[in-house]
Amino acid sequence: MSARALNAKSRRAGYAVSWLLCLAPLPAAGMTLEQAVRRGLEINPQVAQVEQEIGEAATNVDIARDGYWPQVGLSAGPEGFSTSNFGYDLTASQTLYDWGRVRSQVDGASAGLRQVEQERALVTEEAALDIVEVYLDVIGARERQAAVARHIEALERVAELARSRSEVGYTDRSESERAALELARAREQAALEAGALNDAVRQFRQLVGESPDQVTLPEPLALTDLLSESPAMLDSAVVSAPQFRQNEERMAEARAGSEEARAALMPRVNLEGSALRREIGGTMEDDIVVALRLRMEPFQGLSNVRRTTSADQRLEAARWGVEVARRDVERTVTSLIEHHEALTWRRQALEAQLDSAQRVAEAYDEQFSVGYRDVFELLNLQRDAFEAERQLVELATEQRRLQYRAAAQLGLLSPMMTHTEREMAHLLRTRHAAP
Repeated sequence: MSARALNAKSRRAGYAVSWLLCLAPLPAAGMTLEQAVRRGLEINPQVAQVEQEIGEAATNVDIARDGYWPQVGLSAGPEGFSTSNFGYDLTASQTLYDWGRVRSQVDGASAGLRQVEQERALVTEEAALDIVEVYLDVIGARERQAAVARHIEALERVAELARSRSEVGYTDRSESERAALELARAREQAALEAGALNDAVRQFRQLVGESPDQVTLPEPLALTDLLSESPAMLDSAVVSAPQFRQNEERMAEARAGSEEARAALMPRVNLEGSALRREIGGTMEDDIVVALRLRMEPFQGLSNVRRTTSADQRLEAARWGVEVARRDVERTVTSLIEHHEALTWRRQALEAQLDSAQRVAEAYDEQFSVGYRDVFELLNLQRDAFEAERQLVELATEQRRLQYRAAAQLGLLSPMMTHTEREMAHLLRTRHAAP
């Protein structure tokens, strides 16, 4: 091989090392993230379960409201041992005043219903986040696969150059053997990425019910930036989060239980009526009675009083639970914000590293063509550039993932996928004031 041809091949190998930060293009049309989440939620058994629990809680509210209606009882049967004498006892009772006991029962059941509704929000956000994470895993795995494929292509060119240099006696076989070693490592990495992609596809199919043949790269709103710029917006988002609201409803339920326990200590004013037919002195007699009655719950020791103490303690524990929920949500979201900022700095450093690698590759190309550089240096530069791009792919995926995690923590995954940044900012400012 002539020196000119060898230099031309060397220049092509140098260009192969010049690593540009460009991800593999995705199909223009396909299943969007919003579509995948919607389809996944439709077949999610946890979402279906919590929907039934909401129906049960709504029925319990209706049962509690039935306490405002009169109580009716009937007993009937033969009097004595004679089947010819048939007696009955029909009673009806309407509570006129109960110190708010039925109202407290309704309030408690309503708070329980709202708790389950917030549980539905939590379950839905968690299920949707699982789908989002797998969706991003599929895209990230395909991008890493494309990066490895480009890496292998560049290494094959360098390996071809090393073989050519060895054949003409310019170098020994050490360069070609080292290139073969790097190729083997790259192909092993390709196998690992293929396994990761297969696992992500399997999980996607299980969660969504379809294969991710075509998925589009989502660009989430910069939710962490919105929250970090405005502490007031962050506070409003925290107190509107499903976890916080669920604990607020738990406190409302405990408050209603405390009021019910206190009302149970007081006598109820009832209007009662009864219609009787019974045997008196061998003769069947009819009797009708209508009267006002005071009714109290039976006492067993100090159990009734202790129930009020227990209810108050439960209420106090629920108050602390609200504060615990606030701290947990705020701490989690703040941690996600800080993590996203750290990833941004790291991404900028990696981008600068790739840009520097590109300039070094151009310099190496010129120096290699005149014999100042060898294949070993080209391989080292190629490997460093590949590692930087692979890490950039992972960082980009992780940054998107953090935005969706923050949204799920605040119950904002659905608006995250449908709202503009301006609409999201308005929602964060006004959400807590909404009923």
